[in-house]
Formats: sequence, structure tokens, C-alpha cells
Amino acid sequence: MSRSRSAAGLRSWAALLHLAIAVVALQAPASAQAQQALLGVYYGNQGWAMDQVRAMEAWQGKRHAVLNLFTDWCNRTQNLDNLFKQQLPAIWANGNVPVITWEPFLCSASTTPPDVLVRAARGDYDAFVKAWSDRLKVFVSGPDRILGTADDRRVYIRLAHEMNGNWYPWSVGSGGNMPGHYIETWRRIRAMFVVNGLDAHTVQWVWAVNNEDAGTVPAEQSYPGDADVDWIAIDGYNWGASQSWSSCSRRERSDPTSGENNRTTAASHSPTVSRACAPRTRPCRIAWTTSTVRTASWPRS
Repeated sequence: MSRSRSAAGLRSWAALLHLAIAVVALQAPASAQAQQALLGVYYGNQGWAMDQVRAMEAWQGKRHAVLNLFTDWCNRTQNLDNLFKQQLPAIWANGNVPVITWEPFLCSASTTPPDVLVRAARGDYDAFVKAWSDRLKVFVSGPDRILGTADDRRVYIRLAHEMNGNWYPWSVGSGGNMPGHYIETWRRIRAMFVVNGLDAHTVQWVWAVNNEDAGTVPAEQSYPGDADVDWIAIDGYNWGASQSWSSCSRRERSDPTSGENNRTTAASHSPTVSRACAPRTRPCRIAWTTSTVRTASWPRS
């Protein structure tokens, strides 16, 4: 079923959920990648309340490998200072690697043009992207401000996620945004980072799709290619009975690890579950989450 979701609705929904991110650390050995998934979370108010994350980790008896946060393409000094001087340093200081979900919102959904990918692909936002990558370079260079030394930091960038949905301005198939625009935007931005010295040692790129194609274009048509993607991620939502069109989903439909969703993992990359969300209704949430975690597996080449 095709369904629309507003950005505000998605964010409100996510705020009610435990958000699980299964990601293998950047420098984990191949044997570890084959045998286990490390956990992450969307929690702690995106770096502003790390005491919450520490309390969760103490309760779990395990530190999260990664912590997810959301940021936009808003060229405001306060927004950028918050991200690069406060949020990212706080996450790193807690021993978590930031997963930056980088959303092409120009400060808000209402001020973002519906053809944002068309514009990004032709270079309209290059100046902002270059300035943003300069700020990120300072962060990943660590306290000594020198890239390539022992105190370097690292991040994942989850750019323009869920492009196969119909709820974002960057949804492929709407607003004049086509797969070629998405791919060119991705490759253009990543190339600017590489030229700026931000290669896979410090920045890795996560291509994240929704677990079902809710838009008009299948996710695979927007794949930038193995050379430009480090991780493939799948977002899965079980909305329970919270919406008029939803129910406590069968695992095989809403579980991001299920067979019908594995077609996006055919490329030669380690798969991740970047969002696995379930409602607060206990029977539905517990059964679905437990089943997802226990059965998470993908075919490996």
C-alpha cells in the first residue's frame, strides 16, 4: 500500500520509539563482520542529552557502537555550530561513532523546493556542501586539527534516506526528481568530500532505503553504485494500530531483514538496519522487535 508520511509525523513517531541501528564498526575485522552486528541507537536528544545514553548503556552493560542524529541543509551559523561544536563532539566523547542522517531540508520542509534533487544535481548547493565538509573536516581531524594522525575521528553519513518513499522532498519520482538526479547528487557530494581529504578512513556513506517502495520508483534505480557506497541500509517500520491504514504487521512485511527486502543487499557491501521501529503497544512491539533481532541475516558473497 502506498502511504504518505509527513516529515513532522515521522519525527514524532521516531521520538516515541527505541530506534535500533545494526552497524559493524568501520575498522572491525572481517571475521567480526561475518559473525556479529554491533548495536546503535537514536536516543539522547541527538547528542544534547548524553546522560540518557550513558544510563541506557549502563543498564544494557554494553556501549553502543553508533548513535544516530538528524541534521539538515540549513546554512545558519547556529545550526552548524550546534552540530560541529556540541552534538558531534558529545557523541564522540561518549565512545559512540556518529551516524549523521543528512536530510536535504533547506531549514524546513516548507522552504524546501519539491525538485531539491534536480537542483542539487546541477550544483545549486555546492557552496553549502563545500562549507559543510570543511566544518566536518575540522571535527574528524581531532583535537590536533591535523587529518591523518592518531586522534582522527570518524562518522557515517546517511544521505537523503528513504528516497523510495513518497514523504520527503527528495523522494524519487515526485517533484521532478528522478533516479539520475539522486545518483548525480550523491556522487557529486561524495566527490566533493573526497577532494577535501575526507575518504573512507574518516567518512563512510550509508545508502538507506525504506523497506518497501512506497513511491513510484523502485529503490534499486537510485543506487549510486558500489564505488560510491560504503554501506547499504534498510529502514523498517511496524506502525501497529497507530494509523488508520496500519495494523501489527507481519514480520515478513515490515521487518527490514526479511527476504522480500533483501533485494537491496545484492551489492558487495555489508548490510545494516538503520531504523527498526515498532509501536509502544507491548505485545506487538516485543514480538516484532525480538523476531527482527533474532533472525537478522543476509546472504553474503
